[in-house]
Amino acid sequence: MDTPDPFDAECQFLGSVLWSDLPGARALMAGMRAADFARPMAAHVAHLAMQVMADGQAPGPALLFDQAVRTGQASGEHRATWLSRELADLYGNAAGAAFGPRFKAAVLAHAYRRAAARYARRLLQAADHADPAAVAARLDERGELDALAARYRAAAGPDALDPPDIVRPAGNQPGPARREAA
Repeated sequence: MDTPDPFDAECQFLGSVLWSDLPGARALMAGMRAADFARPMAAHVAHLAMQVMADGQAPGPALLFDQAVRTGQASGEHRATWLSRELADLYGNAAGAAFGPRFKAAVLAHAYRRAAARYARRLLQAADHADPAAVAARLDERGELDALAARYRAAAGPDALDPPDIVRPAGNQPGPARREAA
């Protein structure tokens, strides 16, 4: 499966959520976090959708906008205009709710890549400046990465490949295939 670029995946996923009824939107947003989105506005829209769904309503564009205004998350004319345009674009350009699961997996794959890059940067900083015990401790700080990998696998389904093998502990590397003697 080709993975769409992060911007398109986020837009299409959120558009799918906006096109969904409440049960469908809940299924799409299950396991998602606002932090999974690279673009701040996408994270903001995801957060609004979660708030509206928590109130038992389907996350349509008008309800998300109302939620933002009512809670002060779209204060000021500029921010309200920006949000209304974003919601209109997401809703108007979405491929539809049926494609949501595919884009959810893509959003999580990109989130995994960003988390792996953060993990690698922390390791590199520790390797450059810390003692060996501190480097070893950094190796064990995989909680965010492992959680994203699990959420990606759940979203991508049983036929999904593992997330990109950017970071995999040496003990979890698959061994070479053994050939049986003929």
